[in-house]
Amino acid sequence: MDFEKLREFADEHRFAVTYFLAVTTLLLYQHSLGWSWDFSVYSMNGQYFFHQSVYAEWMRAPIASFTMGLLQFVFPRRVSEYVFILMVSTLFFYASYRAAEKLQVDFDKFYVVLMTPAAILFATAVGTEMLSLAFVMLFFADMDRTKSGFWIAGAFLTRYTMAAVIPLVLIQRKFKKIALTLGVSAVPVIGWLGFNYLKTGDPFTSFANFLALNLVFRGLDTPIPFENFALITLPASLLLAGYLRPELREKFTLRSKESYFLLGLTAVISLIYFKADPNPMRYLYPLIFPVAAFAVPVLESLTERYGERPLYVLAVFNLIVGFAAILQMGMANPGGYERAVEEIDNQCMTESNQWVYMSYAGVPTLPQTNRETTFDRLNRGYNTVYFGEFFENESKPDYLDMVGSGYPEIYTVDDVCEERQVADQTYLEELREQGRTNITPTEFMVGLAKGEYH
Repeated sequence: MDFEKLREFADEHRFAVTYFLAVTTLLLYQHSLGWSWDFSVYSMNGQYFFHQSVYAEWMRAPIASFTMGLLQFVFPRRVSEYVFILMVSTLFFYASYRAAEKLQVDFDKFYVVLMTPAAILFATAVGTEMLSLAFVMLFFADMDRTKSGFWIAGAFLTRYTMAAVIPLVLIQRKFKKIALTLGVSAVPVIGWLGFNYLKTGDPFTSFANFLALNLVFRGLDTPIPFENFALITLPASLLLAGYLRPELREKFTLRSKESYFLLGLTAVISLIYFKADPNPMRYLYPLIFPVAAFAVPVLESLTERYGERPLYVLAVFNLIVGFAAILQMGMANPGGYERAVEEIDNQCMTESNQWVYMSYAGVPTLPQTNRETTFDRLNRGYNTVYFGEFFENESKPDYLDMVGSGYPEIYTVDDVCEERQVADQTYLEELREQGRTNITPTEFMVGLAKGEYH
């Protein structure tokens, strides 16, 4: 590593480096405030892939989990999560630099415009938003090269919904280059299919369970919160109003490969958001990139007129509002889950309406699905741990024993015990337990390809 070049870079981009350190500090602080549902799953998946674990979700894309699992060879699980956040923030910083080079804009300003308060809030809180966008920006920076296929695969294997960016490879125009790029991107994906087969006996275990839960069987119908389009990009999106000035409009062009890519990215991310249900704001996270790309020339114009003050004001605003949002987000307090684990006085299998946190606290726990399944599991020797009032509108059956302090409610049945095992039941297996379907992941994928599911 050329430390002299790093020193020169740090001197040239002192403001961006300082801002990066401030943002990364906020991300690490956010993680210290409690537990995050999705992040906890990625961390436990990492344990599951390479070590001993109590829980796993096969429907998750693998890169975040693989990274944390590899880090766990060196660090304890909790420490590996902080190292992972540091690595992701650093990769994103590098990807931002590469994207700014491609756009031919000032990197310091681009990075500050990019990291809006919402971008800071959702960067690593759930585990994959910042990492997947880093791969998308590297794809953008290398869009004319076949090695961009690695970045496409990286984005897809970090968040499966990033499959939507694959059509953007058409910007390369030449059929041979497109085919080579897609071929490069297929290599890691095929490796993941092989890993699935070795671990589960079916290459489509992860893909099929993801699609079954999120596309076919979810069955929700919630209204789309359109205001999230503005909230995710503020205050950067306000800078776009600068194009009302004729002199800026004259410099602006949509007739370039870079602009086509950014507009295409905006379109596919918006489409994913409209198709998703529910529609959390973080699903729009990649939009911070095209908005920043179009907004940074306006900031450059402002700094030409007023000096660096607009940049400083924007940076301070992002950090203060981002910090306030982090404090309001509400991470899970581990105390209740750790206490529940201590109160379970047997070695039996467990189910809970807070199954991820119970598993993260150390007890293999399956999700609570419906009351019929719950009573069936109790009679087979499960513990049921319920955060709330399980028998709110009915009397507790006499054969159930309630243990512990009363919150959470922990129920067992005497003289039966389902031995503990890793809670890695897939979504399709869960549906099979409920009697709703009896198909394998491969059969599901074939049926999906034939249009049997709508």
